Amino acid sequence: MPLIDQLKDSAAKWKAEFQQLDKEGKLVKQLATMKKPIVVLCCMDHRVIPEKILGLGVGEAEVIRNGGGRVNKSLLPSFVITQDLCQCKLAVVIHHNDCGSCHLGQRKNEILQEYKAKGIDLSDAFADWEPITDVKGSVVEDVKKLRDLPMVRDDVAIYGFAYDVNTGELEEVTHDPAKTGNQP
Repeated sequence: MPLIDQLKDSAAKWKAEFQQLDKEGKLVKQLATMKKPIVVLCCMDHRVIPEKILGLGVGEAEVIRNGGGRVNKSLLPSFVITQDLCQCKLAVVIHHNDCGSCHLGQRKNEILQEYKAKGIDLSDAFADWEPITDVKGSVVEDVKKLRDLPMVRDDVAIYGFAYDVNTGELEEVTHDPAKTGNQP
């Protein structure tokens, strides 16, 4: 069976499961109503599945992904939506070992030159992109960068974790508690 047909079959199964979850009152269908006020910032890597790792179900958290899970300007609109419309009070940053961002970081200039030779200039797209050379160090850096953003409210607690794709271990690296209000 072609891959696209497998995906369509899976979508049909999900629809049936979705309708059952809805009947049981387990789904949240309103944007501003979340079961848990959490936003997870993580890498797009297929080996990192924050919903599984953190035990989150449908309607329990917002997940924002980008290459490396780095705090940069590309995630800001999504973060503002989750913070202000979904009322997230806990931000979780997860970086991981063996990240493509580590590998791309070693070849970034070479790859950008290859695209430029084809007439494609990606320098603006990668202007604020930072490779990961030290996973725990990048977690500490991104938790601080997130806290220092002027749009991040004081009532948001921020935790940073390192995930090991080989063992499944999630290690807390740092946290920056909410400056006001109760901890989530």
